[in-house]
Amino acid sequence: MQNTFILSGFTALLFFAFSTTGFSQSIFSFGLKGGLGSSSILIDDQKLADEIELVSLTRNTHFSQISTHIGGYGNLRYELGGLDFLFVQPEVYMTFNAGGTMRLIMQDDNQQEQKVNINEKFNRLDIPLLLGYWIIGIRLGAGPVFSSILSSETDWDNYDNFKQTFKSGSVGFQVGIGIDKKNVQFDLRYENIGGFEDRFSLGGQAFETNSRISQFLFSLAYKLK
Repeated sequence: MQNTFILSGFTALLFFAFSTTGFSQSIFSFGLKGGLGSSSILIDDQKLADEIELVSLTRNTHFSQISTHIGGYGNLRYELGGLDFLFVQPEVYMTFNAGGTMRLIMQDDNQQEQKVNINEKFNRLDIPLLLGYWIIGIRLGAGPVFSSILSSETDWDNYDNFKQTFKSGSVGFQVGIGIDKKNVQFDLRYENIGGFEDRFSLGGQAFETNSRISQFLFSLAYKLK
């Protein structure tokens, strides 16, 4: 988390430096973008115990699922000369059905196990801020992403003994590569966002959690200006 905030501050300072540079050296553009993602919940194997019900519970990562995103972007680039330049690219887009499936293994005092798959889906507002380097049509970029939950859907609601609450937002990072062809951009990125879980309860007993949302994102963008 500390590294993410350091990267955020560094990116913001560079964006300010770019924006105060003479317009003869900088070029601004904007456009629309959308794409698909392969989303999963990353969670360390976690053993929980409910002393009242004499039940233990193990949570771990299981399946991934397909997410979609649509929104817009701006791009401010500073030409270094020749075919290369630096750029800052803020984006705003909606992400739908991001999340994944975790595997629960429940065990009672008789050592009987029950395995359950729990699906979690989030609709989010995501705001990445990427800093990068462009050379010969290839863009390399990385930066923080700020994410806020707009709505959620979880299978936890089907189990009376398990309760889960979520944070309103979280912070993560993106890193990736892109290709520009005239007015079209193609991007492939990896994204990792800190977990949205606020608290997990089993039988009325609260536990701290450590989960993250991981995605591989493919995007197609069209430059309007």
